This record gives sequence, structure tokens and C-alpha cells, in this order.
Amino acid sequence: MLLLCHTAVIEGVSPVSFRFRRGFSRILSSYGAVSLAFFLGLGLVADGYFPDVPEWHLFRTLLELVFVVASVAVLRHLINRRYHRLRRVNEGLEARLVRQTEALRAELEQRTRTEAMLRQSEQRFRDLAESASQWLWESGPDQRLRTVSRRFDDATGLDGGVLLEAGPEALDLGGEAEGGTLRTLLDRQQPFQDVPVRFAHQGERRQFLLSGRPLFDAAGHFAGYRGTGEDVTERHLRERAAEQLRHRHELILNGLGEGVFGLDGEGRFTFLNPAALQLLGWSGAELAEKFAAIILAPDPADGFSEAAGQAGGPRHNVRFRRKDGSWLPVDYVWTAILENGEVNGAVVAFRDITAQLQAERELIAAKERAEEATRAKSAFLAHISHQLRTPLNSIVGFADVMKNEYFGPIGNDRYKGYVDDIGLSAAHLSEVIEDLVDLARIEAGKLVLHEQQADIAALVEDALAMVRPLAGQGGCSLLNNVPGNLPPVLLDPLRFKQVLLNLLSNAVKFTPEGGRVAVMAEMEPDGGLLLQVSDTGIGIGEEDLEKVTQMFVRGDDSLSNKPGAGLGLPLAKQLMELHGGGLTLASQPQHGTVASLRLPPGRIASPVGE
Repeated sequence: MLLLCHTAVIEGVSPVSFRFRRGFSRILSSYGAVSLAFFLGLGLVADGYFPDVPEWHLFRTLLELVFVVASVAVLRHLINRRYHRLRRVNEGLEARLVRQTEALRAELEQRTRTEAMLRQSEQRFRDLAESASQWLWESGPDQRLRTVSRRFDDATGLDGGVLLEAGPEALDLGGEAEGGTLRTLLDRQQPFQDVPVRFAHQGERRQFLLSGRPLFDAAGHFAGYRGTGEDVTERHLRERAAEQLRHRHELILNGLGEGVFGLDGEGRFTFLNPAALQLLGWSGAELAEKFAAIILAPDPADGFSEAAGQAGGPRHNVRFRRKDGSWLPVDYVWTAILENGEVNGAVVAFRDITAQLQAERELIAAKERAEEATRAKSAFLAHISHQLRTPLNSIVGFADVMKNEYFGPIGNDRYKGYVDDIGLSAAHLSEVIEDLVDLARIEAGKLVLHEQQADIAALVEDALAMVRPLAGQGGCSLLNNVPGNLPPVLLDPLRFKQVLLNLLSNAVKFTPEGGRVAVMAEMEPDGGLLLQVSDTGIGIGEEDLEKVTQMFVRGDDSLSNKPGAGLGLPLAKQLMELHGGGLTLASQPQHGTVASLRLPPGRIASPVGE
């Protein structure tokens, strides 16, 4: 640009003319104009360098403006360069700071994790130390305890400070361990495991198990012991109690008269008491760890092998083999020993039943003889009743003929009285024979009831009608208090009427003149029927109430002048029992007797409509 300006001046033309002739617009846009403006702005171009014409003044102003703009651009460029360099430096510092911060954060996080792990490890160790059954201890080179974990307080109920203050002299260190006593091991600075140690405090004796290992410092000098301890006082007491209990059980087993032996899961003997050895004829050494099969019968019907694997229970009449080869009949009880629901052994108690079997055989023989005697008695009663009835019927028949004078008059009134006596005696004898035969049938189980629905009121009225003549002779009254609306009852009418007749006859017989015999009946709350025959007679003593229902037994001996063989009440009682009911008596001397008949609800017909 400076060169162009010089050219224009040398050629004697103005810059404007030169511009138009040389393309002044290119000059202004070139780097030369910028250079000229730069030199002009720096004062490197003298004032007389440019012609004093308006165009040059304008050109100069433009160059100054270009200088300003170029200066600003250069300054901005420099500033931008400085800014970018500072920015790169700042970014580098920031990146470095970020990296260092991340590294520091990672280090802090790692340290935090490490500290947390250490705290967790310490807490885990503390939890284990406090929750374990054992407690931790540490001693110095003088064998005095320096620390005891808090678990000691919980496990023993003592304050750990008591153990620290007591010193080694309070501990009995004579417990035997592998390699010698505990005191010897401590003096030798050797490790030990589960050594019993006794500790006494205020009259209370505790037993510990101690384990420990020696400690040495960095220089190899002995620094004491560190280890664990466990309070086994309760365990020791339980073991001693268990030993005492085992000893008592052993004494009991040895004193039993019954044989007892134990088996393991494989069927081997674990113990036999003296009674078992004596009954079997073996010694304890001969059966020690032998299989139980050595005493068992080969016949599986004995059931001993079948009992194995079952929960247990009584077994009867099996055989055990003695040492001499003979067989011992026994009853035994098998009690299984269960572990996790599976049989892992058993305890067997047995007794010799040789005498029992002999007694049973004798009992069976006696029973057979008794049954044979019963059959013979029944046959005899049937035969003798026939033999008695035949002449008795003749006596009754001929007495009746003579009494009614079918073949003419007797001729003497006294003979008529004899005939009446003969008839009454024969009738009484006939009743006795019939009662005997009925009792024999009931005892032999051959009496069959012919049951049907019957009206109780009608049966009572018939029975009263039959004993009314007898009551008239004795001067006592009969009362019928049985309602007519009772439901029908399933029974044998003939046999039930026989019961009523026996009760009514007894009541009339033992009721003095002017007395009363009453019959009542009612339904009971359970649906059964109650019928009572009461009298105002002489009554029965309390000591005789049970006797009068036994065969051939009469109550008061002073009543021996009263007729009767003592069969009526026993027969009535057994007939009621055949009906599923019962007969009970209640009486007081001189106040009368109440005979109660009860029939169960199953024999009472339901009312119509139910």
C-alpha cells in the first residue's frame, strides 16, 4: 500500500485519480492499506508525506479508521489467544482437579468402606463373643487375668471383676489335661484345650472349661495367654443327676422280678437285668452285643420279630430260648426307642408265664368240669322234676277227686280237711319245683322269653286278682294305683306276671292283718318304666337286703314259720335282668318294703304320632 501511494505521488496524480485508474478499491481491500494505516497510526509517516488535498485528507481519515479497526482486531486476536490459552490451562487445571477430586473421593469411599467393614467385623466378633456360650479371657505373664468378656457375666451370673480381683489363687488349676495339669502347662507356656477349672466365690462353687494359647510380643517374649472359657456348672450338675438317675434305674432294674433287656437299632443286646439273665440261663458276658435272635423262636407266629419296628405294646404267650435249649413261655412288652420318627432300639420287659399257663389249663379243665356238672345238674333237674311231677300230679288229682266226692261221700268231715291240706301242700310243692326248674334254665341260658306288646295295667290287675284270695285270708287290702294310659311294653307277659305274683305273694305273706299292699307305675325321665310294689309289713333289715335276692336264703330267722323256699325274689330278679331291667329293694324294719321294677326305654313303645 505504501508502495502504491509512493507511486501515485511520483506519477503526479492524486490518489483518487490513481484509484480510478489502477483500481483503488483493490488497494483499500489489500493488506497494504492495512500496513499503511498501521504505520500512519504509529506515527511512522511524516505529516508532509501526503499531499494537502481533500482527497488525501479523506484517505488519511480512512486509513486512521482502518488502523483503529485493525488495532482492535489485533488486540481482540491477542486477547482471544490469551483467553484460549488461559481457557486451556483452566480446563487442564479443572480436569486435573476433577481427577484428583475423584481419586480423593474414591480413596475416601474406600477408606469409609474399610472402616465400615472393620466396624462390622468388630461388631460381628463382639456379637459372636457375646452370643456364644463361651466367654473370652486374657491373662498377663504373671498368670493374672487382665480382661474377661461381658459374656462371662451373662453366662455365670457373676461380675467379671470378681474373677479379675480374685487372682490365680482363687482358681483350682489342678485339672488334668493332655500333657499334665493346667498349672504345668501354664508354667511351660503351652496351649491347652477344655481343661476343667474350679472357682469358689462366697461359698458358691463353679466349674469352668478353659482353652488358651500363649501370647508372645514382637521380641518373642512371653506376654500371657488368650483363650475361651465356658461355665459347665449346670452341665456338670445335670450329668451328675443323670448319673444318679441311671444308678437308681439300674438298682430298680436289678431289683425287678421281671426280666428286662435293651436292644439297639440292629437288634443287639445293650443290657440285661439279673432277672432276665436268670430266666434265660445266660450270663451277661455271653449275651453282650449278641443279636436278640439267639433267644427267639424260629416260628414267626410268636410275633417277636413282627413287633420290631412297631411302637410297642403287650404281647402274650411267646417263647424265648434258654441257654440249655429249652423254651420259656413269656408275656412281654416292647417299647420302641424312636429317633426322628424312626425306631432306633427298644426296651423289652418280659415275665415267665409257665405257672400262669398251668393255672389257665387247670382253670379250663375246671370250667369244663363245671360245665359238665351244670349239664348234669340240668339233666338231673329235668329228670327229677319229671319224677316229682308225675306222682305229684297223681296226688293232686286224687285229692281233687276225693274233695269233690266224684265216687261218693267220704263219710267223715275230718277227712275233707286232710284232703284240703293235701291239695295245698301239693300246690306249694309244685310251685317250688317250677321255680327250681326256671332257675336252672336261666342259669344254663336255656330260658327263652316269648316277647310281645303287653298292657302293664292289665297284667297288674290279673296278678292282683290271683293273690286277692290270699290277701283276704291274711286280712290285708290291695290297692291298684297303676294308670290305664301307660304305653304298651315289649316283654314276656307270662314271665312278667310271674315276677308280679312273686312280689305280691311275698308282700301279702309278710303284711299283718289290717295292712296294705299297693302297686303303682309311672314313666321315668329317661323314657323307661318304673313299677313299684309296696307294703306296710314287717320290713327287712339292711343287713338282709342283699341276702334275700340270693337263692335258698331267707332274711330274718324268726320268719322261718312263714312258708316259702326263698326262691321267689332270686327268680324275679333274674327274670327282670333277662328283660334288660332290674329289681331293687328298699326297706326298713316295721315300716314295710318297696320293691322297684325298672324296664329300659328300649322296651317302651312310642306313643302314636311320634
